[in-house]
Amino acid sequence: MPGATQAVRVKATDDQTMTRRFNALTGTVFLGLTIRVADFTDDQFIQIQLTDGAFGYQDATVNVGIRNQAGNPFYARLGKTTTNSTTHFASNDVAYRLVARFSPGGSGNYEQADLWVDPAAESDALAASQGGKNTGISQLTYFNVRTHNFGPSTLWVDDVRIGTSFGDVVPEPGTLALAALGAAGLALRRRNGMRAR
Repeated sequence: MPGATQAVRVKATDDQTMTRRFNALTGTVFLGLTIRVADFTDDQFIQIQLTDGAFGYQDATVNVGIRNQAGNPFYARLGKTTTNSTTHFASNDVAYRLVARFSPGGSGNYEQADLWVDPAAESDALAASQGGKNTGISQLTYFNVRTHNFGPSTLWVDDVRIGTSFGDVVPEPGTLALAALGAAGLALRRRNGMRAR
């Protein structure tokens, strides 16, 4: 990605692409990352998920991403529920800053997923939102990237930040370093047959 010299590049892979554990968080959790795809088509799917140990197509996840549907819409989703797509669409070779907010409900488990695309402030309109499903998990400990029907496309993921406020995950203007991710001990790496634990 232009100016993003530490981006992870993923090409011609499917299913669980990368995963990394972080210190467990409870309550409202925010995820911010920069994403770009090349040669992306309507039958491909990218899922960015936070979990407490579930990997892949599982109910015990909160996630956002790009849906395999006409126009490649961004989405927010709880587990395997019907995806709540947005009117924001992913174009090839364009970098987007995604910010997600995952919140627990009355059960204490995560029951709400919200997404902004290129937000300037938390008060900006949400691009997608989904609630009303109990995921069965009350803490988040893993960052995962999952793809489906992905080759021969290429995906770049950069500047991943996980925190407990909007300000934790939205970089200051001109900041492209992985400082927040590094401080939490979250260096991403490609899957090599074993998950990082």
